[in-house]
Amino acid sequence: MPVTINGTTGVSGVDGSASTPAVRGSDTNTGVFYPAADVLAFTTNGTEDMRINAAGGVLVNTTTQTGSTRLVVADSSGAGQIRAIHSTGSGLLISQVSASGDAAIQLQDNANLQFATNNSERMRIDSSGNVGIGTSSPSTALHVVGEVTATQGVGGYPAFNAYASAAQTVTSATPTKIAINTENFDTNSNFNTTNNRFTPTVEGYYQVNGTVLGNGATTMTALLVFIYKNGVNIRRTGIVTSFTAGNNSQVSVSEVIYMNGTTDYIELYGQINGTGTLQFGFSSSVTTSSFSACLVRGA
Repeated sequence: MPVTINGTTGVSGVDGSASTPAVRGSDTNTGVFYPAADVLAFTTNGTEDMRINAAGGVLVNTTTQTGSTRLVVADSSGAGQIRAIHSTGSGLLISQVSASGDAAIQLQDNANLQFATNNSERMRIDSSGNVGIGTSSPSTALHVVGEVTATQGVGGYPAFNAYASAAQTVTSATPTKIAINTENFDTNSNFNTTNNRFTPTVEGYYQVNGTVLGNGATTMTALLVFIYKNGVNIRRTGIVTSFTAGNNSQVSVSEVIYMNGTTDYIELYGQINGTGTLQFGFSSSVTTSSFSACLVRGA
């Protein structure tokens, strides 16, 4: 094929190939070639290393452009990398670290990694791994200056609120599990209305609250409420006095309890001391025994 050298149009007439580039120096397999219309490619040692295609995409170690991506860096080992270095040090490395798809952004120097919008820093990860949002000097693993909004989702923040939907007759002076069988809400489906147990699936510390509504047809001399964890009483509250026959009385219990997120469970128990028919009473969904808990702090 003839080669034309023109002072206006330059060199034309030879497309070349990766092994025999059209434009080269004394190294015959290193230079520039033209693999297709509107495509400019660069080769070293007879192998294409980079090309600029008709769409303006810069493709390094690949000939395939994904969508409208303007820069694509590939590696046959699955570890395509882009590194930015200021003047010294290892710099910032963006890479796909495995062929399976894992990726990483790594600041490989002992320094801070900053994130900014509108030319202002919004977040940073300091050299010790602390994350700061709204602050450039994070002092803890996560340090936020400003309001935080958390949207609850499955697996996030277990919480429930439930109540007894019917009266329950009990034996005097006998701790009895309260049949809490109707839910107002249960964010993670961790409360069982059949066995009346709350078994949270997230480890942490839970605020637990319980109220028992008691009624004695003849006499009622004591009303107590208990929180049981794994079948054992861990907190009790009660009142000991004489109640007017037929009247409802209430007593409440509250405690912060650690739960392991797998096997730990809690239940609400009550006890009435008295004579005649003794019941955990029910008048309505707001005048009855109730049970609730929510995660307040992770483990």
